[in-house]
Amino acid sequence: VCSSDLEAWDRILDRIVEIPRPLYLAIGTEGEPLTVKPFWETLRRLSQHDHVQGFWFPTNLSRPIETLAEGVDVSKLGLTASLHPSEFKNHDRDFDAFLSRCEWIRENGGDVVINFILTPGQFALFPAYRWVARQRGIPMTANVFKGTWEGREYPEAYTEEDHAIVEEFFADRPEIHAFMSGRSSRGEL
Repeated sequence: VCSSDLEAWDRILDRIVEIPRPLYLAIGTEGEPLTVKPFWETLRRLSQHDHVQGFWFPTNLSRPIETLAEGVDVSKLGLTASLHPSEFKNHDRDFDAFLSRCEWIRENGGDVVINFILTPGQFALFPAYRWVARQRGIPMTANVFKGTWEGREYPEAYTEEDHAIVEEFFADRPEIHAFMSGRSSRGEL
């Protein structure tokens, strides 16, 4: 990140916090925000303003958020924690660390929901991961995979059997499955 980008961001942030009403901010980054030092400075600055009531961002919780969040009002924090078990080096240790980070956020007043991408190579694992998350009191959701997997385009390549399984995951909210199972939003070439 170059200094002119940071200066521009500081000016934008200064303008945002001048908005004279309660603010709930959704913040996205290209890549993992836990690895971007200026991101945490932003959260610290936002935490100082009473009218900034919350900020949300997606993360894979790959870093120890407990130390990174120092100086951040965690009660204003909302996270969608993406679970990527295929990226774990040591599954049990890394999964436990992921869940512990989710619990730390909740224990310190923040909000977190785990998100699991239903990639064809691992979506059958969702019920087991959801069971573990529920045992620890952490809500969990899933997203239908949209993209290319082993040369096939999804969600179009899901079989009827796949859709039946995914539908079961969303039994309490069938409209979510219907919405996510539509054509890819990436457009066509």
